[in-house]
Amino acid sequence: IGPKNSVAPTSSAERGNQAIITYFAQSPFKDLVKGVFSGWTEVLIDQPFVNLTKIVQRRMRETNASDSFWKTVSVRQLYGGALVNGTGMSFITGVQMFTIGGSTRLLSQGQDSHSLPLWKKIVVSSLGAVAAAPFASFSEMLMDRYRDALKGYEEPSKKGMRPTYLTVTRDLWKSYGTGMITKGLGHTIGRDVPFVIAYDSM
Repeated sequence: IGPKNSVAPTSSAERGNQAIITYFAQSPFKDLVKGVFSGWTEVLIDQPFVNLTKIVQRRMRETNASDSFWKTVSVRQLYGGALVNGTGMSFITGVQMFTIGGSTRLLSQGQDSHSLPLWKKIVVSSLGAVAAAPFASFSEMLMDRYRDALKGYEEPSKKGMRPTYLTVTRDLWKSYGTGMITKGLGHTIGRDVPFVIAYDSM
C-alpha cells in the first residue's frame, strides 16, 4: 500500500485536457480570444438597448401610432445589425487585447505584469488603442455609409439593388482606395486612446 499522499495516475484524457489548458494559458493568442469574446458579449448586451432607443425615437415622431408599443417590437428588431456590429467590435477588441498582452509581456521581461508602473500600463494601453484604430475607423464608416445607402434605397424615387455591406465596401474602395482605412483615423485614435487607458490601466 502506497503512502496516503501518493498521486493517482491521471488518464490520457485528463492529461490531454491539462495540456490544452496549459497551452492556452501560455499562448499569446489567449488575449486575442478574450478580446473577441468580450466584443461579442458587449454587442449581445448593448445591441437591444441601442435599437430600442432608435425605435422609441422613431415612434415619437409618428403621431398616428395607436398600437401598443411592445406589440410592435420584435427580437429581430432588437438585434438588427448585431452580426455586423459584433464582427467589427470583436475584431477591434481582439486586436486591442492582443496588442496590450504582447506589449505587457515585452515590458515586464518575465516579471509579474501586474507590477508594471502606471506609465508603462498607459503605454501598452495606448498601443492597443492605436493598433485597433484603423479597424474601428473603417468599421464605423462602413456602418454609416450602409445606413445612408439603405435610406436612399428605401426612398420612393430611388430604384436599384438593395445595398449590402459588400457593395458599400466596394464603393468605398472605388472612392478612397486604401484611404478608406485611414480616413478619420486621427480622430478615432484621439477618442480611443483615453477610453482604452481608462478601462485597461486605471
